[in-house]
Amino acid sequence: MNKKLNKVLQLFQDTLMYSSKTYYQEEIYKREKITKTLQNRVSQLEKKHRLLKQHHHINALMAGKDGDDDSSSTQQQDEVAGVEYNHQEDSDQDRIKKEEIMQNLQQ
Repeated sequence: MNKKLNKVLQLFQDTLMYSSKTYYQEEIYKREKITKTLQNRVSQLEKKHRLLKQHHHINALMAGKDGDDDSSSTQQQDEVAGVEYNHQEDSDQDRIKKEEIMQNLQQ
């Protein structure tokens, strides 16, 4: 009787261990999938941001060529410089957010 009880107990423990292992594997898979999705989204947003910055820069240059006024081109150059400065701040904020997301996902 004791052997049968031990066998049932062993089967029960094996089942619990397998269930726990499967659960954690599924959770790891979900986190990896979420991480990949977020990384893809971040890269898409970075590309979009870069393209918008280039577009803005090209528009500023084109507007500078059309205008005969030197003060307007200086103002536009200042605006472009401001955009580049703001871009640096944005990229720092994005980098910090990415690091926080990655840390949260690793926990």
